[in-house]
Amino acid sequence: MSKLIHAKINLNKIKDALLYVGEKGTYCSLTIWLNDEPDQFGNHVSIQQSTKKDEEKIYLGQGKYVEKEEKDQGPEAKGEWRKGLSGSMSDINELPGANDDLPY
Repeated sequence: MSKLIHAKINLNKIKDALLYVGEKGTYCSLTIWLNDEPDQFGNHVSIQQSTKKDEEKIYLGQGKYVEKEEKDQGPEAKGEWRKGLSGSMSDINELPGANDDLPY
């Protein structure tokens, strides 16, 4: 299942000397960590500018999984409303309140 991640980075922290020019533009290599558990601020993602092994890490930002909110739309939205529609019209007397005396 796919997950949506919302992240922010601080562009002022990008080290220009590590940028490189490609055929279609200027690129910044990133190292992105996806954690199983959120940190103390609820972040699941940590983003760094890629550096060589012996160079200091450049922390750029963080991100969070975005959970899709499922609205309770009732049984109609889930297709459950079709349950019980396979009977005949003679089954209508078995419905709750079918035999109540109506004022009309």
